[in-house]
Amino acid sequence: MIFLTFLKALCQKERPIVLFIDDMHWADAPSLDLLKVLLLDPDIASRQAFMLVGACRSNESASNGPLSAFLRDIDKSGASITKIEVGDLTQKAVNELVSSALNMPQDTCHSLA
Repeated sequence: MIFLTFLKALCQKERPIVLFIDDMHWADAPSLDLLKVLLLDPDIASRQAFMLVGACRSNESASNGPLSAFLRDIDKSGASITKIEVGDLTQKAVNELVSSALNMPQDTCHSLA
């Protein structure tokens, strides 16, 4: 696989690669299979220079779809998985984020939050 060879050439301990994928719950099985190959390849794993960071809806990762199978396979392989669950933001928290991002007082951001 040409892509795997290319990635192996790029993955160096001095220059690690971090791949972030949002909405992983929408990923199809072939795409997840490619990610599994990358994560479980012994050459890449031994260099400790590749990390996958994925974001998904918690209810989707627990379903019986391709993502849950992917997560089970990675977990069974012994690869390191760290799960961080983030809950829903409160209206106050969203207002604080909007206020900070726009550099505006919080009381003027309620309609935007």
